[in-house]
Amino acid sequence: MFENDLHRPRYHFLPPANWMNDPNGLIQFNGEYHLFYQHFPGGAYWSDMHWGHARSRDLVHWEHLPIALKPDMPYDNFGVFSGCAVVNDGVPTVVYTAVQKDPGETIGVQLPAVATSQDLITWTKYPDNPVIRHAPTGVRADEFRDHVIWREGDEWMMLIGSAFRDAAVSGQVGGTVLLYASPDLVHWQYLGPLCVGNPAETGDMWECPDFFALSNGYETKHVLIVSPIPYGKAMHMIGTYRDRKFVPETLATHAYGGSFYAPQSVDDEQGRRVQFGWLMEKRSREAQIAAGWSGVMSLPRTFALAEDGALLAAPVDEVKLLRRQQHQQQPMPLNDSEFVPLNVRGRQLELDAVFQFDPDDVSEFGLVVARSANGEEQTRIVCDVTHQQIYIDRSRSQADQPSENAAPCPVVFSGAPVRLHVFVDGSVIEVYVDDGRHYFADRIYPTRADSMHVGAFAIGRVQVSQIDIWELNEQG
Repeated sequence: MFENDLHRPRYHFLPPANWMNDPNGLIQFNGEYHLFYQHFPGGAYWSDMHWGHARSRDLVHWEHLPIALKPDMPYDNFGVFSGCAVVNDGVPTVVYTAVQKDPGETIGVQLPAVATSQDLITWTKYPDNPVIRHAPTGVRADEFRDHVIWREGDEWMMLIGSAFRDAAVSGQVGGTVLLYASPDLVHWQYLGPLCVGNPAETGDMWECPDFFALSNGYETKHVLIVSPIPYGKAMHMIGTYRDRKFVPETLATHAYGGSFYAPQSVDDEQGRRVQFGWLMEKRSREAQIAAGWSGVMSLPRTFALAEDGALLAAPVDEVKLLRRQQHQQQPMPLNDSEFVPLNVRGRQLELDAVFQFDPDDVSEFGLVVARSANGEEQTRIVCDVTHQQIYIDRSRSQADQPSENAAPCPVVFSGAPVRLHVFVDGSVIEVYVDDGRHYFADRIYPTRADSMHVGAFAIGRVQVSQIDIWELNEQG
């Protein structure tokens, strides 16, 4: 059906067709990973959210399964929105956002609902849904959604993404995650906000929260990830969780490039924290409908806490199973080189390059992907030494219309080597910088059939000391 679609990814996960957004219910059960996701089976546009479903033993080869949850009850007639999955006394259980909207209403009511399963294929909704009947005082009923759940002693803890809008009512204002406790996942006690943000820094509503602990060997910190409205990007805070409060110590953009949103993660049986994020489209609604599909998942990622407390991300080791043919490139100098081609071309590639340089000798350097033979189309991953930033230059990504660059990532170029680890898959680009200290996810839509060339460039003098390239298989 999509054999001739140059933009459709081949090794990233996406549904057989139609719309997809947030990852939901990520869980490993009996050795298998299950990925649920927001899905509209009727077309490549947002409407009537269902939970799509797929499973895998290795995180990269996926089996599509029947739709898990449908909006088929009065309390979720407008959609089964995002949620999470846990195993409760051996029973797989999901808590999702049930949205009820009656005819003529302009906003819907969002409340948590529960469903259980024995096999993760067939689900039974709890007969007394929703399990929380109303949002707390000061929280809008249509901004009370998305759940993350963990075990703490003999209780289940749950966060719900939301916002305090009116300080006169709630005493607070800003995006927030609200903390609840339960002995059984159906009877919940409200404990108050876990954390409230500054609207000037983190927007006025937090959706799709994620929360987990990480240790670097000598200290343990907690990571809170939110997708703030209206910023359209994920952000993370690292700090201390104590007495059921989270105190952020650092705040950072979780992903640059403007496409990564609503991530969800889970602890797997190997002790890793594994995350997927939704990679949003950057083409028109009409183009998505015409293509017959919209949305794709990021590659699965895992995390570590650096010695200096920074969050480091890396693709899971299983991504290496996608490697088909390796192309090794000899080290090479770049001296005011607009484009030096590498010895491979393709739309499904992995590139791993290390650049050595003196900051006084170069103003820009980086990699070029999805380039046409004549350079009319190309996308550049730019290390801008002059302005101390990294960004993806999309100004020539597609010949038929100009593309805007997303906000750059601030970086201090001290002269230490810079590593760019890049994945290209049709319209998807993912970039890990310096072992995952910075991460980009972007979307491009070249129009030329020959936009498959890759290479390197520099304004000034740079040495490419190491570069490995792999052609990658479809995920299947």
